[in-house]
Amino acid sequence: MRSTETNLSKVKRALNYYVTTNNLFWIAVGKTQPWINEDLPPLPSPSLTLLPECYGFIYVHKTTLCSRDITGEIIVDNAIYKSVTSNDLSILVNAKSTYLYLEATLPQASLPASYRALGLCNNLTFTNQPTPLVEGTYVGFNNVLSYQLEWVSTFEKIEPNPLINHTIQLIRSF
Repeated sequence: MRSTETNLSKVKRALNYYVTTNNLFWIAVGKTQPWINEDLPPLPSPSLTLLPECYGFIYVHKTTLCSRDITGEIIVDNAIYKSVTSNDLSILVNAKSTYLYLEATLPQASLPASYRALGLCNNLTFTNQPTPLVEGTYVGFNNVLSYQLEWVSTFEKIEPNPLINHTIQLIRSF
């Protein structure tokens, strides 16, 4: 028998995740060395607990629940999403808000020449807590005692422009 998860179930999972993490996310950046075959990077394993060759962590300054919608204002990987700024379950279900949008800025001064791994993290323990947490807050790997890797976004090579800050946009589907 084939089963299908309902929109209500997906929205509930997205909302629960968004609310229970206190909207405090970090993006881990890693893997600055090339893969054996750069044209065919490995697929991230669901059992990963640490990001390969973690370089550092960027504070996620913008998060919102969202839905796929051609009238939306968020464009990630050629898909268009519309933010839904409510935590009301009925509004989120009607909008089909089964995605979480996350945005972080990697400051120009902290950019590696290239990287190949991005992961969504929470529960970071720092040697010294960075304050304030604002757009562009970056913490090097050596200043983090522990972290919880929730989800790995990509294993493809990314070469940011070294002359400007680098905006990272992620969409997590539920």
